Amino acid sequence: MNINDEGSKSDMNKVLPLIVFSLLSFSFPIILGEPVLEFKLSPDPIFDQVWAHETYLVNVTLHIYNMSNFDLTGYNGSTDKMLIEHTITWTGKGGYDFGNSTTGYSYDPIKYYLNQSSPLGTKSFLFNLTFEKDSFDFGIKPYETVEVQVESNVYLIMNDDSKGSAIISRKIDLYLIDEMKSQYLSGKYEEMQEEIFTVTDRPGLDLLNRDKYLKYLNNFNASLTEGNYIKALELWKNYDENDRLDLIKECAKVIEIASEKLNELESVENKLESLKDELETLQSEYELLDETYIALSNTYQKVNTELNSAKKNLSTSISAVFLAALIFYFIGQHGIGRLKE
Repeated sequence: MNINDEGSKSDMNKVLPLIVFSLLSFSFPIILGEPVLEFKLSPDPIFDQVWAHETYLVNVTLHIYNMSNFDLTGYNGSTDKMLIEHTITWTGKGGYDFGNSTTGYSYDPIKYYLNQSSPLGTKSFLFNLTFEKDSFDFGIKPYETVEVQVESNVYLIMNDDSKGSAIISRKIDLYLIDEMKSQYLSGKYEEMQEEIFTVTDRPGLDLLNRDKYLKYLNNFNASLTEGNYIKALELWKNYDENDRLDLIKECAKVIEIASEKLNELESVENKLESLKDELETLQSEYELLDETYIALSNTYQKVNTELNSAKKNLSTSISAVFLAALIFYFIGQHGIGRLKE
């Protein structure tokens, strides 16, 4: 069965890990009379993902354990055939955040139908599921998702060709992946890596929760490496809408604290500069006082020298006057004596 009507297959550079496991195998308890429906796709998709431009063989296996338990009341005749109706629904979905609110949206679903009839007792129903178009062909952006739901309903067909009781209904949900989404997410990983490394490699941001963002980056890388593109897309959306804002807030907080410390440092530097100016003023005043002291000291020494010299001169003068007086005294006595004679 072709899901899309046009487009051509192209070579894909897919990064798929060598992990083989049964993804679409549904296990149910085997209870007598209860039917079991199993889905298996080949090749086995990983993480519920199918690739555009690929064809998958779908094997729907029906196990019926006791036909007598089905209620055929209201139906005429018997039955020996079964009808299985397959409905494949292709839906594009997206969403975005604004403030503290989140909204989602979806495109009009596209449905495809396939009916298969088979004799009663048939266990397996096989059909091909081909995705000829990728998301872009239907106008879906790489940051949106494409869900593919495969639903199968099994009915009894009465011998008059009327549809009888429904035996069982089961459905599986898949995600369509294409090369554009793979490249888009690889680019977003590089963008996230550059942003986180730019911050975490900076010295001095001790308050930044580096481990949180490096772990987030590693999880994104691991999802891409193992081929889980749906998880990688979810990680990118969470980072883009929430964690990137947290990273900016943490950086802003670190810058704010650093700014406060810088202001405190500038205040101390300003005080230091003021004290330096005061010291220079005091130094100048000290030098002026020192010069005045030296001048006064020199003046004192000069005056003291002159005073000592004056003292000596005065002593000499006094001695000379006393000596002169004494001489004149003796001269006077000598003259008095001659007058008496």
